[in-house]
Amino acid sequence: MTGSSIIARIKAQGRGPVARASVLSLVLRIASLGVGFLQAVLTGRLLGPEGYGQVAVVFSLSLVLATLSMGGANVLSVKEVARLNALEAFDRLHGFLRMTLLIGTGITLGFIALYLAVGMRFAPVGDLAIYVALLAPLLTLIHFGQSVMSGFGKVFMAQGPMLLLRPILLSSVLLAIWAAGLSIDPRAYIYVVIAAAGVAALVVGIAVIRKTALLRSTPPVKVHPRQWLHEAAPLYVTGIAVLALNEINTLMLGWWAGPQETGLFQPVARISLLLTMGLQTVSIRFGPRVAELYAQGEHARVEDISHKAAIAATAVAVAVTFGLILFAPFILGLFGEAFLQSASALWWVVAAQILTCATGLVIPLLNMSGHGRSALLPQITGVAVNIALGSLLIPAHGAVGAAMSLLGAMIVVNLMMLLAVRRHLGFSPDLISALRAGGTKRG
Repeated sequence: MTGSSIIARIKAQGRGPVARASVLSLVLRIASLGVGFLQAVLTGRLLGPEGYGQVAVVFSLSLVLATLSMGGANVLSVKEVARLNALEAFDRLHGFLRMTLLIGTGITLGFIALYLAVGMRFAPVGDLAIYVALLAPLLTLIHFGQSVMSGFGKVFMAQGPMLLLRPILLSSVLLAIWAAGLSIDPRAYIYVVIAAAGVAALVVGIAVIRKTALLRSTPPVKVHPRQWLHEAAPLYVTGIAVLALNEINTLMLGWWAGPQETGLFQPVARISLLLTMGLQTVSIRFGPRVAELYAQGEHARVEDISHKAAIAATAVAVAVTFGLILFAPFILGLFGEAFLQSASALWWVVAAQILTCATGLVIPLLNMSGHGRSALLPQITGVAVNIALGSLLIPAHGAVGAAMSLLGAMIVVNLMMLLAVRRHLGFSPDLISALRAGGTKRG
């Protein structure tokens, strides 16, 4: 395959609705990464590794509790809102959203109560654990609202509140504190995090109310709770497993290595987001588009846009890797001299993220094509592998051990996911298959 043919195929990514929506998504991602990186640097400077580790565990626990509280409503909403809106089945869409709000509220209240009664005792952050119960419901509202807006194809509101507005508010406060030469402790830091999340939840809530205003004049079709739970269950378990893979290393470090090593791992986790920028950017419109095409019977076009997504995601990851080879010590040094020792952990995570991008958007493909249950075993297996490796490596190697555990888990997950997509959909969405196929059709 010649270099010119590869370039021609990459240029093909710039056509079609997925690509057009991804341009805005990419702008949001780049802006979010910039603001988020500033936030992370200020956090490291103001709190140091130990304080950074404490607030990181609080946020990780809040994300876990929020994901449990959503009951799969976030992923299901992207799929069903896109599908029903494409079919112009507005009465069914109204009924779905009503049932989702009802069930989601009940699940959220139940998990918050369970955490306060039992889970808080096991949180490795001492008296800061109570703030998880305040932050988690706000994160639940943000993610659910963004999922609804993603289903409607509203790219900005599907990402902006969580990725941009929340970190801008938090970074502004931290920057003012740093510029004034003041200090902040982990407790006060978490107060600011909660306030910023509250504003973001309010903004996305208003957006959803406005977008669904016309639906309220359409009589809803009744959705039975059992049917809703049946469809949400596999997406729910998959979502928990995906989050566990993302957050389990921070939590394991908190339990087995302490706040210092947990803090040292955070710049690595933050920098690794750069590698998946392409993957996450494409996925915002990719999922709803897959749901739309399947509803319309356009299965061949699903394969085409899957190949395009793999090429775009891997190209971004490789470009970022070259940048890290040149500038990693400088970037880590921005967090503070103590964080330079995180460099050895970084390259393990880089390898894991490149592998994930090259595998393609396997989870959205399975979820949006009605095969979400097949994503359960790979994710659960990946979490088990991560925990098993972490229990062996983290006590002795700290942040480096967590990074090595992540790579081992991602090798297992991506291989199993790729086999599941091939079995159910009849094609492979990975980079090698994409380059062979060409991916020149419009998405």
